Amino acid sequence: MAGRSRSIGLGSWLFLSLQVGCLSLDPQVPAYEPRWSDDAPRWLETRTGPSNASVSTSLGRLEVLEAEAAELRRRTADDLLVRLDREEERPSTFDLRALADLRRAGLPPALDAKAGRLLDAGIAEWTREAEEATAASDLRRAALAWRAVSFAAADGRHASLEMMSGDRSSRLLAIVAADDEDPVPPKAIAYTLRMVLRDHVMELALDDLLASGFDALRLSAGSDGRSFVDELEAGFDPGGFVAPAGGRVLERETRRAIDALGERLRTASAEDRFGEGRDGVRIFLEGALAATDARTRVYYGDDAETIRRLFTDTYMGIGVEIGAVPEGIELEPLAGGPARRAGIRSGDLLREIDGATVEQVDVAEVVDRIAGRAGTAVELTVVRRGIDGVSSTLRIPVVRGKVKRETLHGWRQVGHDRLGRPVWDWVVEPEAGIAYIAIREFVDDTGRRFRQALVDAARELSSVPGGADRVEGLVIDLRDNGGGMRTATEEILDLFLSDGPVFATTADRAEASRSNTRLEGMPVVVLVDEGSASASEMLAGTLQARTGALVVGERTFGKGSVQQVTAVPYGFIVVTESWFLVPNGDGTSRKIDRRQVPEEWGVAPDRAAVATDTETATFLEERGGWRSGLGRDAFDPSQVPSLESTRDRPLLEAILQLQAVVERPDGESVSDLRPTSR
Repeated sequence: MAGRSRSIGLGSWLFLSLQVGCLSLDPQVPAYEPRWSDDAPRWLETRTGPSNASVSTSLGRLEVLEAEAAELRRRTADDLLVRLDREEERPSTFDLRALADLRRAGLPPALDAKAGRLLDAGIAEWTREAEEATAASDLRRAALAWRAVSFAAADGRHASLEMMSGDRSSRLLAIVAADDEDPVPPKAIAYTLRMVLRDHVMELALDDLLASGFDALRLSAGSDGRSFVDELEAGFDPGGFVAPAGGRVLERETRRAIDALGERLRTASAEDRFGEGRDGVRIFLEGALAATDARTRVYYGDDAETIRRLFTDTYMGIGVEIGAVPEGIELEPLAGGPARRAGIRSGDLLREIDGATVEQVDVAEVVDRIAGRAGTAVELTVVRRGIDGVSSTLRIPVVRGKVKRETLHGWRQVGHDRLGRPVWDWVVEPEAGIAYIAIREFVDDTGRRFRQALVDAARELSSVPGGADRVEGLVIDLRDNGGGMRTATEEILDLFLSDGPVFATTADRAEASRSNTRLEGMPVVVLVDEGSASASEMLAGTLQARTGALVVGERTFGKGSVQQVTAVPYGFIVVTESWFLVPNGDGTSRKIDRRQVPEEWGVAPDRAAVATDTETATFLEERGGWRSGLGRDAFDPSQVPSLESTRDRPLLEAILQLQAVVERPDGESVSDLRPTSR
């Protein structure tokens, strides 16, 4: 899963260790008392054991949907491979991504082998393209080629290559976007390196960081300017400073020497030594940090807005994420935002902004062109491509305005208020008392909103005739949740755990508080997929090991590092300070970062429930792609999903499991039973 580029409405891919003040414990969640004397949930080990009528009904429908999905994957892959065989040009990144997605979800052996050969050929061809572009100093072309490699490697069998190529792409794009009109102060180099050396989880060597910085300057300067960079590096006299002891601090002499280097880079940038209009200071910093890890980054100048938006779920704009691919600029509209209301759809390729082409324009310039005052309109020309390869061109005007991300939502939207905000249904199965809460990212008020959702679910159940008298089971949906704030994860885990750590890293840990425990013993199913990362993995893995929660879906992404975010005069510095640890359930714990444990990264599901990215996007659109009732974003009550109409197989698997736990095998409902004393 490749990281997203700079965007209007950036998804929270960082795992922040930012500490915030404690939120109020209100609303008060009703305390859960287990119905059975045996606290252990009785999950279905197989689908052939005894079950009641509701479980049998769910099982039958789920098996039909799984068979239909497998057949659709087979037909889609077969059609795609036939079309690619006919075409003489190399596969587009669109086709490679679709094929890798199908292979990861599962194909029949013959198709799987054929798809694997084509993907390997695509990886080889795009790798050659990247290397040739790098040699020619065409860094933008190289970055997009590495992005194509990461798409082709996303078939579940090339985890390291997928990560490596995605990292290279983002680093190169950062160098290309090093705009001299938004320069980084020369002193930022020493300040940044000092913080990285002091706080990074790995023992870093200053010489390695400096060498990597000079290498980045050579890449940007090209063949004509490499001799200048060689002279610059040779003139950086090692005798002019003292190497830091242990690599954790910078001596005063060292900082002075690096400050002098920064001044030389500032002067050379004005002379276009590193490419026309490029900032050598920023390029050097991006190169130096490439010697650390993928998550350690700097956000200076305009880039600082990327971090600021992680601290809030509301801002002004059009509500669309932007990413660069070889075919152009790809758009991802946010639910309920102006772009989605206007008709922009996921995967649309941007071709023009107000009639001006965006060909060869980088993401930062696209952001600047789209930005504007609230209430004004911008016209986007997009190309929309189907799985059959047929494309259509659309001109869509979008009115700029307030964008509010819906970071937590129920299982379906049942209405909206006068401001266009959604009204959610939190109870997915009233008779069994099963609630559903989806967390799309972890922000500062996620814990409070999670508690409020549980209160709303309990209130909803009390008004449903024939329903359970309380929440008896809970589905927590973390699909496509890239993470967020550590404190939000701790707040939620504290509801389920009365002792032990709610969060642990290689550097520190946070302990559970018995006074906050309200849901201990509640049957929980957690939905995850390959897009579940960072805080999502910590929540899923801890609930799995410590509470017996059932994890359903796919292996998670494996982003197991904690970042420290520090505000500085020029912007923000993000440094990987530790690896977080997921409990094993036997008193031990483990790392889950795919760079640290390349064979057993992430959180493995207890029950597999695979889906293609296209299917998952459809499922999540049905769940949380809310309609505001404004503009073209009409809400249609007749389209509200039900358990009888939904094709969301992972959700149905979760409900099947919870039905088996909260209802006795003989069909006796939990609403007819009394709680046992604890």
